[in-house]
Amino acid sequence: MKRVLFVTPYNPFTLPRGAASQSVFYRLVNLSRIAEVHLVTFSFSAPPQEETALPNVFRYFVPYPPYGDENHSLVARMVRLISGRLPLFSRIEVLSGALGRKIRDLAADKTFDLIHIDDVVIGPVAAHCPKDVKKIHFFHNVLTNQYRNIYRGRSNPRTRLASYIEYLHIRRYEGKIFQDIETAVVLTADEAAVAEKLNPRSRIVEIPLEIDTQEYTPAPEKIEENRLVMTGTMSYDPNHEGAVYFIKKILPLIRLEVPAATFWAVGMNPRPELLALKGDRVFITGRVADIKDELNKAAVIVVPLLAGGGMRFKILEAFALAKAVVSTPVGAEGIRYKEGRDILIARSDEDFARQVCGLLKNPDRALSCGENARRLVREKYDRAVVGRQWRHLYEEILGS
Repeated sequence: MKRVLFVTPYNPFTLPRGAASQSVFYRLVNLSRIAEVHLVTFSFSAPPQEETALPNVFRYFVPYPPYGDENHSLVARMVRLISGRLPLFSRIEVLSGALGRKIRDLAADKTFDLIHIDDVVIGPVAAHCPKDVKKIHFFHNVLTNQYRNIYRGRSNPRTRLASYIEYLHIRRYEGKIFQDIETAVVLTADEAAVAEKLNPRSRIVEIPLEIDTQEYTPAPEKIEENRLVMTGTMSYDPNHEGAVYFIKKILPLIRLEVPAATFWAVGMNPRPELLALKGDRVFITGRVADIKDELNKAAVIVVPLLAGGGMRFKILEAFALAKAVVSTPVGAEGIRYKEGRDILIARSDEDFARQVCGLLKNPDRALSCGENARRLVREKYDRAVVGRQWRHLYEEILGS
């Protein structure tokens, strides 16, 4: 049996799983059917961890390394922008170094037929791997694409300029990483186009996010009238900015037509700025026990993102539960939908409010849109469908 070294910062055996760690778990299950897998990842907390039995998977946990707190002062940011020493780069170096030590130990004791490096945030671990072993780099997000969207979404001239300089540093940094990549897997066609520009010599493969639709059961009887829900980790910049933007700019427009509308920001680690907006039928929940239950209560799911990259697992979850979704173009990026049938896309504050109000006033249309969305996700993004794409790639490279 072939032997694969699988390196990821996302521990799939610590619950609850986020979108990235869930994706890792799916791929481990798939890969372990055709190869012996040696998983190197971080241990974020003390046991208990989920002891899911995965045959042919050997686990090596590395303590999550600390790194210094970022100085948020204007002077500090200016110094970082001018010098190019962005906090993200320091984080990448620390994470890669911590995992690299374990990789060197394993490589000294075992030989591998393939090395899978999971996410650009640990891209430099390739330097710690045997040079003559085939490698796959999976980009959960192409950072160049993500930071491009961030600066384009800025309206203030100063913040737009600062974001543009960050984008240039990110593009240069990621371009260097791409120079040594043989096979890169990205989520979307847009990311594939960016990746090809970063290194035309790399092989770029597009494989989307996946979801186990059998784990999601629509429950239309649980819908609460006029309830708008947004999900995601609220400490993540695009989610935080999107939630604040929705509350301040879009929700007031919606309430001109639907005064009883409520908004629920559901996700862990909300920042103080977002927490300060609680009240007046605005709910900031923090971590919840069951995200599916919160989604099932929604009359409409909103994805008011102004920046970001890759694909949104939150939309796949909403689709799997047959929920009607209103999103910005950036929020729905990467999903192969038919606009107006599977999802509603809003291109302005007024358009977003109009689309949401239309669904709130016409529940039958919301149900129809949700049914179309569930059909789409089962056909294109179900775990079985995407899993076959990963398995074909692994088998091709391993020669099995």
